[in-house]
Amino acid sequence: MNKKIIFLDRDGVINMERGDYTFKIDDFAFVDGLFSALVLLKNKGFEFIIITNQGGISKKIYTHHDVSMLNNLINTKFHYSIFFIALTTAMWRNVFAENQIRYF
Repeated sequence: MNKKIIFLDRDGVINMERGDYTFKIDDFAFVDGLFSALVLLKNKGFEFIIITNQGGISKKIYTHHDVSMLNNLINTKFHYSIFFIALTTAMWRNVFAENQIRYF
C-alpha cells in the first residue's frame, strides 16, 4: 500500500511567520485554519512530515532543546510522522540532491 504524505514547512505554514527566529513558545502562534485543513487531509488518508530550516541553531541563537519544545507543542495539537530539521540551506540542497527530489 502506498502512503500519501504531505510535507509541511514549519515557519509560515504551521506557525505564523514573524520575520524573526521563532524559538520561544510565547512567540509561537498556529496559522489560522491550519487544523481544519489538516483534519480534511487526514480524513483522506494523508500523513504529515514537518520540515524546517533552523539556521538559528548553527548560529547559536537558540538550541536543539528550544526547537524540541516547539515540536512537542505542535505534536500536542496534531500528530506528524517525522519532524526533519535542516540546520543550513546547504543541508537542504544536499538532501534534495541525494534523494533526487525536485522542488519548485
